Amino acid sequence: MLKEDVRYFARRAALSLLLNKRVVGNPIFRAYMSRRMKRKIAAVAAGAPPRQLTLENTSICNAKCVMCPYPIMERDKIIIDVDLYQKGLRDAKELGIKWVQPQYFGEPLVDKGLGDKIRASRELGLKTTVFSNGSLLDAAKAKMLIESELDEIKISIDSHKPEVYEAIRKGLKFQKVLENVRGLVALRKEMGAKLPKVSVMFVEFEANHTETRDFYKFWSRIVDHVNISRSHNWGGKVTVKGLTILQDEQLRFPCPSPWDQLVVNAQGEILPCCCDYEGTHLSLGNLKTMTLRQAWEGEKMTELRRKHLERRFAEIPLCDACRPNDLW
Repeated sequence: MLKEDVRYFARRAALSLLLNKRVVGNPIFRAYMSRRMKRKIAAVAAGAPPRQLTLENTSICNAKCVMCPYPIMERDKIIIDVDLYQKGLRDAKELGIKWVQPQYFGEPLVDKGLGDKIRASRELGLKTTVFSNGSLLDAAKAKMLIESELDEIKISIDSHKPEVYEAIRKGLKFQKVLENVRGLVALRKEMGAKLPKVSVMFVEFEANHTETRDFYKFWSRIVDHVNISRSHNWGGKVTVKGLTILQDEQLRFPCPSPWDQLVVNAQGEILPCCCDYEGTHLSLGNLKTMTLRQAWEGEKMTELRRKHLERRFAEIPLCDACRPNDLW
């Protein structure tokens, strides 16, 4: 059996177990998860920074994917102010964050200044990862990503079948994305570079759940890494058919996001997770008037964490109807 098949079956087995109430409700499993949770909570209480910062370089996207709230998002579609972006990077460095993702709800390659933003984060010693749909990844942009020393690009694809892909990622063409990904990998080799690492992302839900194995085998021969993740419902704001998460309120754990990450949208709103796509429900403040440290250690975040630990989800906008796909 090939190595990628072993990895695929291991991942599938793990995801299947996490959909089983007997497993998630098992006292041994829950005790294990609780220990992991307590270690993370203690680390943050002792001053540990977020694991990552998502810093949106643009809220403009060229696709309307069926499982994404972008088509209904009402906030302005803009490119972030350069000075505000630079402040976000400096704040991240000061707080001790080591990993920055210059994207959120937009397609990062829309931003003509992306290369400068990547170089700015790399100059600060920050690991930098970009998520993209790959549709704009032509030869010039591929060269820019390589020359800017981007650590990794993760390309969201969700199917290896053109008809399924184009039904999910409306407005994009599968063959073009396939050519772009192959072109990046080939150019990296031609330039003698090791970076960026190239990954493809697959979010599993009703439209594609029958092809996970074939997807893995198809793409693992082209890119460095294949990630198959579980769908969620964006705080209950988007209906996703075939959610691949356990939907049982009684077995729900506190969400790890408030102890794990910060998100800053192009308007500067600082958020505790990615689900607040409008930036109006869970905002901790604005980067224009406060620092990331103030948001991370502030009363709003402290209260959010307290409510999660006390399982008072119904009192938190978005969290009440959310079915997160993360575990501790």
